[in-house]
Amino acid sequence: MRLSILITTGAFRFTEKSSIFFGTVTVTSIANQLHELGYAAFVLRYRSFLNASDNAPLYDIANAVKYLTENADQFGVQRENYALMGFSSGGHIVGLIGSDNEKFGYKAFGLPQPAALLLAFVVGGVVAGIFGFLVGIPVLRLSGDYLAIVTLAFGEIVKNFMNACNLGVDSKGLHFSLKDTASLNLDADGKVLINGAMGITGIKKASTFTIGIVLVIITLAVILNLVNSRAGRAITSIRDNEIAARSVSAGP
Repeated sequence: MRLSILITTGAFRFTEKSSIFFGTVTVTSIANQLHELGYAAFVLRYRSFLNASDNAPLYDIANAVKYLTENADQFGVQRENYALMGFSSGGHIVGLIGSDNEKFGYKAFGLPQPAALLLAFVVGGVVAGIFGFLVGIPVLRLSGDYLAIVTLAFGEIVKNFMNACNLGVDSKGLHFSLKDTASLNLDADGKVLINGAMGITGIKKASTFTIGIVLVIITLAVILNLVNSRAGRAITSIRDNEIAARSVSAGP
């Protein structure tokens, strides 16, 4: 069984009982959904700054994760390919432990590396480009505030649709519902592919500072080159004053 570890919120300063009240109620419901999907979900808490050292939350979670992975056979879970999920302050802890940071990353605590799938970046970029092209065909006829309104509206439509989308597959084929996974009426051999707001299931994720920094640098290089290019200066002039840009043939 796949291991899934969820970290509660608490702003690093609430007591354990407060963390249960503010964070664990929501996290527990997500853990139950993961359990229904076949994951072994563990909800972890940590000490606050009020009664421990500054790095206590990080060390508490790291030690707990190490205990779970080292005793994976006892808990009946896989030691490798485990998932870390955090909420608010818990997300900060997950970001550190899931990175390859020499002082606070998984290597520093002797933990196995969380699962990763870099192909998701490529697939996400291609899908975004395709939808951007399709939407741009009618939308680029607009300008000014109307262009911004239509663009934002399309983004909200896609987000709300995906949050309500439930898709599964079994021996009878694909099943689709806008209510919940129970409405899919899957057979015993069925598998949920898209679980509403939780997104597509079964995808490994990457979360490292190195990948993030590299992507930011590449993005900045592309944007700076575009801004300083001939096309970029034309785009800037159209943004500042479309009528003036047209008068000097900078427009489309």
